[in-house]
Amino acid sequence: MEGRLIRRYKRFLADIQLPEGVVTAACPNTGSLMGCCEPGSRVWLSESDSASRKYRHTWEIVEVGKVMVGINTGLPNKLVSEAIVEGVIGELSGYDTVRREVRYGEEASRVDFVLGDRSALLRVVATPAGRLQWSHMLRSTFNVPGCNPLVDPLWSDARYRDAMRGLGMAPCAQARPWPLPLRPKA
Repeated sequence: MEGRLIRRYKRFLADIQLPEGVVTAACPNTGSLMGCCEPGSRVWLSESDSASRKYRHTWEIVEVGKVMVGINTGLPNKLVSEAIVEGVIGELSGYDTVRREVRYGEEASRVDFVLGDRSALLRVVATPAGRLQWSHMLRSTFNVPGCNPLVDPLWSDARYRDAMRGLGMAPCAQARPWPLPLRPKA
């Protein structure tokens, strides 16, 4: 449902003006949301009838200029998962298994998806203004084009390399494969 943002407060809450009145919605993004909380901004909410929820509405999307920005940080992985399972993303279809949030390494880091038997690793990165802003952020933050300690291991995957090169990102020299465990036999 569509409404207008009145204010966001306590990081977890937002007051939204709907046609039928003002509601308080849960804000699932605890980040600063700088540039996304202007009063009067057009927003979209989801609604739940669950008795266990304190707030019936959840703030999902805000319109910033001409860009739709996802507020719910859990939604991108859910959407990507559905798209993989339904075969919507051709490059990610044809794998016999899809595992979500697999832990790996001594640090117990996490990768969003493992496709097949470790044959493809997928990390979903959602950014407010799209993928090109993300690539520029990596360059300015780490001062090395395309090199980020958080995503370096992905450079060992051919599909990831192709996608990053398409964004004008140079490969990271420190990239190493992840030490992912094999999928347990059922």
